[in-house]
Amino acid sequence: MMALARRRRELLDELDLGIIKTLIEHGGRTSLSEIARLLNSSVGTVKRRLERLQELGVIREIAPLVDPQLLGLHTCVIMLKLKKPGADELLRILSNDPRVLIALKTAGEFDIIAITTFRDAAELSSLINSLLATGLIARSVTAVVLEVAKLSWKLPLA
Repeated sequence: MMALARRRRELLDELDLGIIKTLIEHGGRTSLSEIARLLNSSVGTVKRRLERLQELGVIREIAPLVDPQLLGLHTCVIMLKLKKPGADELLRILSNDPRVLIALKTAGEFDIIAITTFRDAAELSSLINSLLATGLIARSVTAVVLEVAKLSWKLPLA
């Protein structure tokens, strides 16, 4: 995975990074013509580059950043220690669940960390029980988020 990430970075030039920085700083609703103006480029070039960045997976999605609490949803962090190798299968399961916002394969005490949303305790319990039913999990720790101090995807690109 690290080699793939390195390869993707090698494919990016200053215009690509400029497009990314502009979207981060000004938001996903910034028009192609505005991005082109800010970067001293043509709209066609910016459009092609943006499509390429999406095809490469550098830009996965252009979407609003919504606070789940303001929609009546609760957020939870689930940390999983596996019994044996099987992270890819569990990551696939998590990735296909619409309640899961982020699924991460990690190094350290836990093998997988997931950030999820749920409406009530029953929904959270259902999610945790479905994960435990896989038989892959040795230990799980769940933390319900009480307050979100920062919610951002603005990467610190220099």
